[in-house]
Amino acid sequence: MIKLLQTLLEGDSVPPQPKRITVPHQDSTILDELQLDRHNCVIAGGCPLLWYQGLPVGKHDIDLWFKNESDITAVKNHLLTTHLSSRVMFETHNAITIECDSVENRTLTWRIQLIKRTFTTVEQLLDSFDVTVTKIATDGHRWFLGEHFAEDLRDRRLRMMKYNASAVRRALKYVTYGYTPDPELIDRIISDPVATWDFSDQYGIDEYENAF
Repeated sequence: MIKLLQTLLEGDSVPPQPKRITVPHQDSTILDELQLDRHNCVIAGGCPLLWYQGLPVGKHDIDLWFKNESDITAVKNHLLTTHLSSRVMFETHNAITIECDSVENRTLTWRIQLIKRTFTTVEQLLDSFDVTVTKIATDGHRWFLGEHFAEDLRDRRLRMMKYNASAVRRALKYVTYGYTPDPELIDRIISDPVATWDFSDQYGIDEYENAF
């Protein structure tokens, strides 16, 4: 059984959704290992998007978002001291990436990203994401969905709410996932002088990369 989060985040104004989500069995172990009930954090972006659809996280990241830096340190120390098959892969100014091997299944490895950018509420976090189908978060008990999430996921529609120089790259990424750009997005990319078709490393990792 997955241990559900008992300490709920205070001040969150994004309404929890009534849909009952069952996390795939192969990912339930890592939820127990993370012990989310001890830390004031949520999992948001691509991982809960997959779980919402009944899919395992696979090789995608499990992104943890926090309210303060002390909880980031606490989760890092917890994983490295209590899970013998965990190790820090790398650390950047955006996140700390830790890999955890499954004790039950030696072929299964999860990649945990502790995101350093903190947020006061779940609403503030989801509002910071650019693509509507990434606006989903869970605290292990409740599920929070952003505006247009459900309808755009159902219709496989790519709707981008925020734009920056990497908008084209981000759009193409989701097209490969099977999403169809909405007409407004296509027009915006064509006419927006901020968007660029230059995919070189000079732009680095943009602020939305951790959203999936």
